[in-house]
Amino acid sequence: QFPTKYTVPMQGTAIASNASAVIKIGSDDTNGNWPLKVVVHGLKQLPEGQFYEMYLTRHGKRVATCGTFRLTSGDSVQLNAPYNLRSYSGWVVTREGRGTTTHPVVLRTARI
Repeated sequence: QFPTKYTVPMQGTAIASNASAVIKIGSDDTNGNWPLKVVVHGLKQLPEGQFYEMYLTRHGKRVATCGTFRLTSGDSVQLNAPYNLRSYSGWVVTREGRGTTTHPVVLRTARI
């Protein structure tokens, strides 16, 4: 059981239109770490060498990573945000890989 303080929904972008996620945010600890559980639906399993990365955004730009992960649809992953969440305006998940110069966004919150 993950003790959830609040949740933030995510929707898939044009390149992952069937995907969605819910970010479950727990209470911050005494050091300012916010535990996150991201429950994902519809993201494809990536080939070897590729992974997803979740970022906090400010004014539409990725500014703070919350971690990288690999998973299959319907899975969940636990990440961490050691930041003051009120300083950011949203979240995105990008697809990454070795030698990749583009960082396509596959999931986003309503506000980024």
